[in-house]
Amino acid sequence: MSGLTLHAYSDSVYCWIVRFALAAKGVAFAYREINPFTDRDWTRHPFGKVPLLETPEGDIHETAAITRYIDEAFDGPALMPKAAFKRARASQTIALIDAEAYWPLVHPIAAEGYFKRREGRAPSLEALDAGLSSAPLILSVLEKLLPTQGLVATGRLSLADIHAAPVIDYALLAPEARDILTPHPALAGWLSQVSVQPAFRKTRPDPPALS
Repeated sequence: MSGLTLHAYSDSVYCWIVRFALAAKGVAFAYREINPFTDRDWTRHPFGKVPLLETPEGDIHETAAITRYIDEAFDGPALMPKAAFKRARASQTIALIDAEAYWPLVHPIAAEGYFKRREGRAPSLEALDAGLSSAPLILSVLEKLLPTQGLVATGRLSLADIHAAPVIDYALLAPEARDILTPHPALAGWLSQVSVQPAFRKTRPDPPALS
């Protein structure tokens, strides 16, 4: 055992990203489910969020920091390129996922289009439409970046793949978003290759179909 405990919420896309990285690296860990929306005694994270990785040296939060630690602290396939420019491009892609892709792809597209409906609540169509209108720009940027690095370019998963694939996959859960990759064939091809990787399939949540 690595001495790691992942405090996470099963529906969180960022928690999936961390589990994806752990699986890609082949690192064993203990798991503790935390629902940050209802677990009011969850104070280990200063802002009451997840994921949080408990390590023998202390806690780490923020997904990009956690996945970089996983890559650098443990043996297994390297998840970041060695060359400075390629590492910078991977880091750029990860930063774009956080800054420009989480909104709109997860919130509001997945949140309104899938998760609210799964709970039996009506989505905000205004918010959903705003997300769908904004999505093409970030998808067009990612189409230029993701197929030129990581799995498609080198045959090996990178942290850029690991951060991006769950976010895009979550957006596709919304019925209104099922065709959002049609104008982006290179990005669709990239996702099709990442989504059959064992680490992706092992860690992907199993969201129930909408009734």
